[in-house]
Amino acid sequence: MKKASIELALCGPSQGRVLEQLAAAAYREREEIMTAENREAFMMLQVNAAAGRMHVILHKGYPVGFIAVLFFYSVREAGRCAMVEEFYLVPEHRNERIAIKSLEALLIDLDSFGIVAVHAAAAFSFQLTETLQLCGFEPWSGMAYRRGLGLDEDWD
Repeated sequence: MKKASIELALCGPSQGRVLEQLAAAAYREREEIMTAENREAFMMLQVNAAAGRMHVILHKGYPVGFIAVLFFYSVREAGRCAMVEEFYLVPEHRNERIAIKSLEALLIDLDSFGIVAVHAAAAFSFQLTETLQLCGFEPWSGMAYRRGLGLDEDWD
């Protein structure tokens, strides 16, 4: 039987090294520093199924990216939802076919897990916006805002 060219592997601690290498590449590409707290958050999604899921994207069996999904309950959606927080493909595998196949596999997985809606933010990436629309995503709820909390935040 021929192996599918694109697969998602649910990440657990045994894939931690591969995931960390992919995540480090994503952070470098965005010119961000990957902190110890970021690494810990990646590990949390590998072991805490209630918080979300971490998938490594495999192309012909080789890791070429990852998708980080967070779970939440929505009154508006009347059920359990998911938010695609991170979707990364290494540059040499960044094309529409791989992105679409990866999202399709993710949607199948999340549907079987009882998720009623999947949200994704793509304001800074036209390419991702187009890919989301090709996979049936529609613009929803206008703008998204974020505010960090903590003692080191400036409230003025």
